Order: sequence, then structure tokens, then C-alpha cells
Amino acid sequence: MAEISTIQTEKILYKRNIKLPKPNKEQWYVYILECKNGSFYTGVTNNLKKRMKTHAEGKGSKYVKAKGFKQLLRFKKCKNKSDACKAEFHIKTLQKYDKLDWFKSSNSEH
Repeated sequence: MAEISTIQTEKILYKRNIKLPKPNKEQWYVYILECKNGSFYTGVTNNLKKRMKTHAEGKGSKYVKAKGFKQLLRFKKCKNKSDACKAEFHIKTLQKYDKLDWFKSSNSEH
């Protein structure tokens, strides 16, 4: 499996006009990304740029490593880590395309 470089990741984000917020250890996010096989992966982080780089390098999670990172689809600010984890759990209970609707209806960042 070919890995995606940091530069390629940043190009993907730029093309989709996704501006990642600056890292803030106290700010947490829930995010959803698309894998190369078309499946979605949902996770939480307090540093989106670093996490996307890690996923692109095949080190972020076993699932994304196996399926391959394609692109970040959506992310949403959460009050804290607990709220981010609760949102992640809820999103994972939804059907595939309902997940994207959740981000739209929840006033997501992108």
C-alpha cells in the first residue's frame, strides 16, 4: 500500500478548502474521514493537522492503516474530550451517509 505524504495530505485539504484550526491542547474535535475503499472512519483529537498527517502516514489507527487514508470529510469542535468521545460514539451508531448529515446538522466547522 502506498503511503500518502504530508505534502499530498495538505494538497488534498487545500483543494477541498479545509482550513484546519491551530493546535490547542484544550480544544477537542470529532472528525470523519474517508478511506481509499470509500469507507468512513470517525475519531477524536485535539490536533487535527497532526492527526491527519499520522493517518496519512499509516500510523493513525489500524483501520485507516488497513483501508488507506483518502481525505478528511468533516470535523466539529467539541466542548472537551468527553463531549468529543460521546459524539464519536453516537456517530458510529449511524448509517454511513447519516454520519455526514450529523456533521451538517450539528453546525460543524466544515
